[in-house]
Amino acid sequence: RGDRFNATDGQTERSAYHDKHSYRSGMFREGAMFRKVKQRAMHDTYKHIRAWREGVSVQEEKKKGQNMKVLVACEESQRACIAFRERGHEAYSCDIQPCSGGHPEWHIMGDVLPLLNGRCEFLTMDGEKHRIDGRWDMIVANPPCTYLTVTGNRWFNVDRYGEKAIQRGRDREDAISFFIKFADADCRKIAIENPVASSIYGLPKYSQIIQPYQFGHSATKKTCLWLIGLPLLQPENWEKPETERYQWRDKKTGKIKSMPLWYAEAW
Repeated sequence: RGDRFNATDGQTERSAYHDKHSYRSGMFREGAMFRKVKQRAMHDTYKHIRAWREGVSVQEEKKKGQNMKVLVACEESQRACIAFRERGHEAYSCDIQPCSGGHPEWHIMGDVLPLLNGRCEFLTMDGEKHRIDGRWDMIVANPPCTYLTVTGNRWFNVDRYGEKAIQRGRDREDAISFFIKFADADCRKIAIENPVASSIYGLPKYSQIIQPYQFGHSATKKTCLWLIGLPLLQPENWEKPETERYQWRDKKTGKIKSMPLWYAEAW
């Protein structure tokens, strides 16, 4: 079920199906059954198509969106969790670290994997016990990108880094498996966020790439979104801003290097 990502063009939803043996190679194909249904439903609304995929009626779809139960995975800052709470949803952040957002009553410190399919009990950091009887209404996941981002490819050079590169390769396999578990979760609405990953890793095709400056921030940082049962985000701005950069001289090469100032300050 890692084939569920929406590859939408803003008007209709497309679906990619894959064979489990070709999954890691990134080869995907569209199922014949869905092609036939898509032809019959070409004049229907987006909600009808989505409802067919998820096996629910349009009436049930209309009831959703209010007081959702939301799991924000791999988040200790609680930024997304708090945003959902401010809008009236029952949201919980989950991370192996304690929360830094100031709301331990909404934070689950521990392994997120047993929680993904719902129907679970858990303790928040304030010691209170909670229960999710059915599935989560939405999952937002921010899996670690250390071993997945394309910018880290050079560290897999075995000739240059030896055993460290070999171990990093093992860690990459674990990171890929962890990522896919979010895509396979029993939930109708899923959003997974990560930087641009290398195509050789065999991850599913992302739904869209966004930039912070498109949504009111001054920073530039390509961010991929893998969306299931959710529409694409609609940017508010397309003009790329000029950003300040932090410069330093590399001690080994003597070359001048730079990075965005906001990233340097955070790093």
